[in-house]
Amino acid sequence: MSESPSAAAVRHALDGAGVAATGEACDALAAYLVHLYEANTRTNLTRIPIADAPAMHVADSAAVLRMLPAEPPLRVLDAGAGTGFPGVAVAALRPAWRVTLVESALRKVNALRALCEAAGLTNVAVHHA
Repeated sequence: MSESPSAAAVRHALDGAGVAATGEACDALAAYLVHLYEANTRTNLTRIPIADAPAMHVADSAAVLRMLPAEPPLRVLDAGAGTGFPGVAVAALRPAWRVTLVESALRKVNALRALCEAAGLTNVAVHHA
């Protein structure tokens, strides 16, 4: 397996996408990715190689923020959340926002809940529907 994504790799990907991020957001996203790829060894969650994760998952997802107002804090719904992106990136980059992930596959719902908790994303709710 390739080296795990670091906060520096996440920051580099976000900088390349033109999205500003705090150190806490980069740490949370890096932790989420590490736990995502650990969980992926047990449950098929993604086919994206770990080396490509910051750019493919985080930077691409952060592009959503360019279309949304920064203030006031919003409530965001990610329907068909899959691996949690773009919702997880939005939650990490906008901690005052409330993000709801909705997923129909129960194995992914359980994984999403564990991943958000492991990354310390307290502004995310995960629903099975």
